[in-house]
Amino acid sequence: MRLSRLRILLLSLLLATISLWITNQQSQSTVSETNQQKTELGYSWQASQTIVWNISPNEPNKQSVLQAKTVLYKESEQRSEYQEPRIELTDLESTTTLTSDYGESLDDKVFHFTNHVVMTQKENLQPTQAAQQTTLKTQQLTYNLQTNELTTDAKVVITQYNGQTSGTGLKANLKTSELELLSDVKGTYYPQQMQNTVQVKEP
Repeated sequence: MRLSRLRILLLSLLLATISLWITNQQSQSTVSETNQQKTELGYSWQASQTIVWNISPNEPNKQSVLQAKTVLYKESEQRSEYQEPRIELTDLESTTTLTSDYGESLDDKVFHFTNHVVMTQKENLQPTQAAQQTTLKTQQLTYNLQTNELTTDAKVVITQYNGQTSGTGLKANLKTSELELLSDVKGTYYPQQMQNTVQVKEP
């Protein structure tokens, strides 16, 4: 009789333990889902492995392509966040590419790039001419899509075929190709490479 009561008691304890474990798991799952919903509700939509083309009917020779590993968009703030963004701007004269680890845009007009920012600009020349490439590296960069202006307060390193220039702070205009380093400007140039630059001629 006592053995039967002991078995019933142990079985009751086991069932109570299982019941408590299941309740605890359900509570954790509910909290996790609630937190996830709160995170997702912070954005209007999100996308992965995104490519967006922008071609203006008024300027058919100009186009821009935006690629990103992930895009998060918040409509209430007109703000987008990008992971590993890549923007390519092409016109008749040159192709400019901007990449970084992270990015953010406001109103699709002002882009902020952060961490390992690299900008390359290559001239779109005729096959008979030798194209020159300029590379700019920094840790943060702001680009205004409407004014074509680039700005940063961080250190900048610019590499060209004939040397390298560094400085702190930058103001530049992609349309006019004007560039100004604001302070601590240093440069190393290779005149010999300038003399050895050969243009390909038609036979």
